[in-house]
Amino acid sequence: MKTIPSCLLCIPLLLGTASTQVLPPANDTVPIGPVVEMEPYVVKDDRILPNPEQWHYAKVPALVLTRGDRQIIAPGYEMLSNLNSSQTRTLVEELQLRQFAATYLWPMLTQALPRTPVYVVVDINQQHSAPRQFVKSSDTWEGDPIVATNIEPSPGSFSSSSDFAATGAQRFAAEYGLSRMDDINTDTMVMSEDITPEEELMQSSSRQAQRYERDETVARPLPDGYVELAMNGGPLAALVRAGEPRAGLGRPSEERFAATLSYELNLFALNSQSQKLPGWFVRGLGSLLGSTQVSRKLIQFARVKEDLAGRGMPKLSGLLKKEGAFTEEEARLASLFVHYGLFGDNGKYSARFMQFVNHLASGGEPTDAMFKEAFGKSMRTMETYLAAYARDLAFYKSTDFKGDIPPMPAPVYREATQSDVARIKAEMHVSQANPGKALEELRTAYWRGERAPAMLALLATLEQQIGSEARARKILKALLGLPAPPPQTYIAAARLQLNDALAAKPAGAKLAAEETSALIDTLSGALAGGLTTEDLCGTLAEVILKSDTRPDANMIAFLREAAKRYPRNQTIAGALAPGRN
Repeated sequence: MKTIPSCLLCIPLLLGTASTQVLPPANDTVPIGPVVEMEPYVVKDDRILPNPEQWHYAKVPALVLTRGDRQIIAPGYEMLSNLNSSQTRTLVEELQLRQFAATYLWPMLTQALPRTPVYVVVDINQQHSAPRQFVKSSDTWEGDPIVATNIEPSPGSFSSSSDFAATGAQRFAAEYGLSRMDDINTDTMVMSEDITPEEELMQSSSRQAQRYERDETVARPLPDGYVELAMNGGPLAALVRAGEPRAGLGRPSEERFAATLSYELNLFALNSQSQKLPGWFVRGLGSLLGSTQVSRKLIQFARVKEDLAGRGMPKLSGLLKKEGAFTEEEARLASLFVHYGLFGDNGKYSARFMQFVNHLASGGEPTDAMFKEAFGKSMRTMETYLAAYARDLAFYKSTDFKGDIPPMPAPVYREATQSDVARIKAEMHVSQANPGKALEELRTAYWRGERAPAMLALLATLEQQIGSEARARKILKALLGLPAPPPQTYIAAARLQLNDALAAKPAGAKLAAEETSALIDTLSGALAGGLTTEDLCGTLAEVILKSDTRPDANMIAFLREAAKRYPRNQTIAGALAPGRN
């Protein structure tokens, strides 16, 4: 077999600095950048469009925290909110504080999150939204110019494709911290207290403080159902249900919504580790992370109260084997056990506790003998001990870091354009496996006259996947004529390019070396723009699977890192299967 030439693009590390340029209102027809005329379409059907939606838009830059010789980068946010302006700003400020606390305390979890912004829709009408009017689909569209705005990031440029393959896999790994997973694993998940001031942006001191007074004002995560966070091939997206929960209950505060979203992100990061962690550990540590309290001068980690007095305490032996949904009592026991393992008896068991977690994560069974070796007591004895520990003042402890938190990157606030509304809501619908609803949002915006390139790139992607391929081709043709097309454009273009190449061949025929190289060259535009989504990596893996050309070492290294990031993707796994390479 031939070898794929080294033409894989390296991935620039986007530091997430946000443009502060403010777009004009949606009804402003003055172009902001170059205009690309699309081929005219003829509309044959009537269209009944809903009224334009009024939302606030916030763009929160990525947070960059330097630790020694490394930079830990927490993803930023793009947010739609129909809370009032003051409430939206409060929510964003709380999110930024929690973003800093999570990055400072648990950098390995931050590194497990995608680098691309998290899309957030905060909807105060979620429980009481009125049905939208039906939007008729149309066989053909009318064409309007595409406006290239300066607020979209430039994908960058490279001079030699041979340089890209040499660093592509390493850059991809650095994007998610995967190249450091051997030394950033569960062995390092006990917080270190020997951090030097030179290594941190915040001057801090650590102390153990008893927290036995009851504080009802503490912002703790809300129960399940308030925040839905998901990823489905593309970026992470969240829906925050900010309306009245039900009769008799007041709407939760913005601080609690921020705590809940931060908690969900931590759970996602824990579940995204290349080594699958035990479910009870993820749930218990997630509870400790969710209990973190943050102010401008103090971070309190693990400020928890999980008293099991008067409750039917589950068996520890059953909890250690449990996967899936946890009952309230099981979740409390998981939180209690993780707290004891990390902090009990002044951290006496922390190292052995993490060895125990590693053993289970590696497929080991939680036998009583192994448990006794780790903790010096049987599971049954531990259950009795934990019940007492929950009532002991020693349990009500938090690890406190005092100091001045540095200024956060300045967010951008403005009224959302209808293009913003369609794009961000569509990303949310896609993440929740509802591409049809996403396509409806985008088509409605298009029919309303919106032509922002990022919105059109997502529209073309969904048209190619579940809509009209002809429409996708027309939109992509116009987008690829822009000086800097949105990175997502190249993935949809590569998909069509792959379909065309295979359609021209007999059934079962493979791609030639030239065709493979051309497809990788197209995908390199998305990589250069900073994308390493599952959709992109899966498309690249599909090209490799359907090629008659053997990938080189750099391509294999890239796919291996992609497999760590997306371990459930069968296409990526297939491209790496024995005998393929």
